[in-house]
Amino acid sequence: MDVVLTKQPIAEGQTERARALLQDLQGVDDEDAAMDIIDREGVYTESAFIWTHEGTDYILTYIEAEDAGRVKEVSDEVRAAADHAFIEELNAVVAGPPELVDAEPLYHVVHPDRPRT
Repeated sequence: MDVVLTKQPIAEGQTERARALLQDLQGVDDEDAAMDIIDREGVYTESAFIWTHEGTDYILTYIEAEDAGRVKEVSDEVRAAADHAFIEELNAVVAGPPELVDAEPLYHVVHPDRPRT
């Protein structure tokens, strides 16, 4: 399993819109489409955060997946197609593509009985 952390700059003045968009993802209207993308990417866990560094806001994304290369490949295809309303909205609030964060993972613990929500 691969574990990656990415950062993506948020366009100036778009942080609140990005926050609302990503929080709404919890209740995404087309859950089947979202799960289809996750399945195609081979993702087990994905979490997003907003982080401010040196005056720029970023979306940080933590991903656990079968293969990080496959995640990037599918993600690039989905972004290029932009046939999902969510992707179109996301593209409107970011100032660039996601980049891998050069961070050394130290540990990862998952409780076997953790809730799914």
